[in-house]
Amino acid sequence: MTTKKTTAIFIFTIICSIFLTGCMSFFQQQNSLPPTEKEDVDYDEDIGETPTLPENFTLYKNLVYGLQIGYPVNWEMQEDFLGSIVMFLSPLENDLDIFQENVNIITEDLPDGNITVDEYVDVSLAQIEALVLDFNLLESKSLTLNGNPAYKIVYTGSGDGGEQIEWLQVLTIKDTTAYVITFTAEVGAYSNYESVIDEMINTFELI
Repeated sequence: MTTKKTTAIFIFTIICSIFLTGCMSFFQQQNSLPPTEKEDVDYDEDIGETPTLPENFTLYKNLVYGLQIGYPVNWEMQEDFLGSIVMFLSPLENDLDIFQENVNIITEDLPDGNITVDEYVDVSLAQIEALVLDFNLLESKSLTLNGNPAYKIVYTGSGDGGEQIEWLQVLTIKDTTAYVITFTAEVGAYSNYESVIDEMINTFELI
């Protein structure tokens, strides 16, 4: 028996002058995606090379992009997926669930090494507001992620089908590279995943 899934993904890209845009994609598949082989919370400021993972988490490490993050063992992991470095997809909650809450990570080379996280976020928010239908900013705050200045934003908007979506993003910059962690959920399910997402972000490290 096959199960159709719809996954909402919001992926940021930055092009040359840090023009930040968003792309929401909905797709359907006949089977589960195969596994790939191989905070309000204050996020940990100093995480060692081998972070202590929460129970029932496993570690994803990408040496090409120099990052690692823990994720639940029952979530699906896909690399190089729809423009992201990696995406983690939650299990479907029941037979009627067609929306997989998910976390994706992207990086972007910045043309100017003097760009601060605050400047990056200011440009980002302006573009998000222009792109996301019914945009509503719920939270915007600075924090420290793995010893690096970072910023957290949470906002809602309408999906292509009119469904209400909530996003949490943590953005940080190291040298001339921006790192964006994005969690996407239906508004009604968002709170069910907050603790898991906080744990994932707490394990994120640049290596």
